[in-house]
Amino acid sequence: MRSRIILGFVAAGLLILGAFSPVAAEELYIGCVLDFSADTAFFDVPNYEGIKLAVEELNAAGGIGGKYKIKLAAKDFRNDATEAVSTTKALLDDGAHVIIGPTSTMLAITVGKQARERKIPTVYPLASPPFITKEVGPFGFLVTFGDNLQAAVIAKYASELGLKAAYLMPSLTIHTRISSPNIFPRNSKSGGARLWGRQRGLLPRPNLQLKPVKLKSTGLNPT
Repeated sequence: MRSRIILGFVAAGLLILGAFSPVAAEELYIGCVLDFSADTAFFDVPNYEGIKLAVEELNAAGGIGGKYKIKLAAKDFRNDATEAVSTTKALLDDGAHVIIGPTSTMLAITVGKQARERKIPTVYPLASPPFITKEVGPFGFLVTFGDNLQAAVIAKYASELGLKAAYLMPSLTIHTRISSPNIFPRNSKSGGARLWGRQRGLLPRPNLQLKPVKLKSTGLNPT
């Protein structure tokens, strides 16, 4: 259902931007630049499965508005900058009306800027750093809640629980470590809490799991 709503908004946005003319075309061509085989595939693969299901359901019902069928194509950019450029170009050259962008933050911006040069919008179902749309401009659209809103809600919830301090442990993924850990401290401090500590650099997964135990053993309680 979520993917069907996203595709509906995609179609409406394209009409507003003038990137898709129902007079000139009888199908909406959506090109996906996603990671199917590298370290952000665990985001992009299920994302694409949802998109495929939504497209199948919409086309079976006659298309968007019962009239415009959807053509779907996808390229694996393997979370690589060079591949991001080449796969986006291939889809644009093939006539894509809209690009579904990846989760990986900096490469999401690369894809969006490249599509913007041809006045083609890029929609990001999972990428959430709020500066993506600032970088891409009016042709970039976030679907999920931005990290700024997520961080504010988490900080508010922690405050409501009576927690007065926090220790930040950035995610092992590029997707979340760039934005959320930098926004959360500002929100928590505004609520009267303090940043008790922060992990510098990324920890291997086993060490990440042991870190809370080590923190507790110091006798200091960040809650």
